Amino acid sequence: DMGVEADCIKTVETAIEKLGGLDIIIANAGYTRFSNFSDITAPTADDWDRCFAVNVKQQAHLMKAASPTFTANPQGGVFIMTSSIAGRIPSGSSMPYSVTKAAQLHLMRCLASTQGPKVRVNAVLPGWLATEWGVKYSEERVKEMNEKAYLKKEVCYSASLVMTVLRWSVGCIADGLVGCGLDRSWGLRSSVPGYREEYFYDWAEDTD
Repeated sequence: DMGVEADCIKTVETAIEKLGGLDIIIANAGYTRFSNFSDITAPTADDWDRCFAVNVKQQAHLMKAASPTFTANPQGGVFIMTSSIAGRIPSGSSMPYSVTKAAQLHLMRCLASTQGPKVRVNAVLPGWLATEWGVKYSEERVKEMNEKAYLKKEVCYSASLVMTVLRWSVGCIADGLVGCGLDRSWGLRSSVPGYREEYFYDWAEDTD
């Protein structure tokens, strides 16, 4: 359970034991419970606590556990968070998810500014992914968002495309990249000047 500190620490320790060391962490675990974004009474206290535990505190726990190994490595370490465009604009599957993804991005910047020079910290920000969550959205909604994206691409895409960004971000070619949120949304976020009329809606409507 990546929302539990002890399990985060155990994950790092197990990786070091099994692999004989640790050079890269990709913190990919996340949590949400779909709810009406505009209804402040919809999220429960547990929703808020669980989102903060998995979407924010998890990354801090992983970094804390990995820091001694990263620092001891001759080449340091790389820490990548899987975030979301919901962390940059008020949107997404729930308000707790959007708020905690924004907090996650600030944590990324805080870690990037304090864990160098041995550790590079960045984040990848996908848009819609064709996961068990993503495929629940209606065809009409997906078409609408495709048209809003700068590149007019299919904004609900395979997670394998995100892997190409992750592989690039941990490689030598990205050696100078630090404190960055890499947007992988075909320009969906960038094309939205104001969220209320152009982007914001209750995602739960498509997934009930």
